[in-house]
Amino acid sequence: MFAERFISPNAPVLQLGPPVVDLVAETVSLNWTASDADGDPLRFSIHMSADNGVRWGALQTAYRKLALTLSTRWLPGGASCVCVFSRTTAPTARSP
Repeated sequence: MFAERFISPNAPVLQLGPPVVDLVAETVSLNWTASDADGDPLRFSIHMSADNGVRWGALQTAYRKLALTLSTRWLPGGASCVCVFSRTTAPTARSP
């Protein structure tokens, strides 16, 4: 055996809060809570879909914070879906 790595059976837990839209500032703020039973540091990927989940585009990857504010000036018009993924070593939790 050349190498061995322990992979925990405990997936991160993530809960996305409601988005907060500021029409005057033209922003949308996202926040979430997340934890890992093993205490491993978490990284987040934030994705958006403007076609009800058919296609997804990454807005941020390897993100370390529990909140993100985006300018709506650069987002497509109409209804959009946002998904936040959390990971330790592999993508294991998601909140649509």
